[in-house]
Amino acid sequence: MIKEIIRKVKKFLVRIFSRYKFSELIKLGDLSRYTLDDFKKRIKKMKIEEFRMNEFLLVLVSDERTEYYLKYDLNGVFIKIEKEVWK
Repeated sequence: MIKEIIRKVKKFLVRIFSRYKFSELIKLGDLSRYTLDDFKKRIKKMKIEEFRMNEFLLVLVSDERTEYYLKYDLNGVFIKIEKEVWK
């Protein structure tokens, strides 16, 4: 009986996760490995907008399900993920 429950739970989870498309950004892993230019070359399907603040760049990367606000220095070196929004 327990094996049957586990099998059903696994089947359910596979069904759920096969429907959800993960963002390209997630597939890149550690963003500190990429300069802003490298990052933009790797992202093909997501919308990218740059906003120059006084001492850094704020980069909005979005698709139909997620929004990421990424902070870069003015030389294009990744600083941190400022904000992540799941729609």
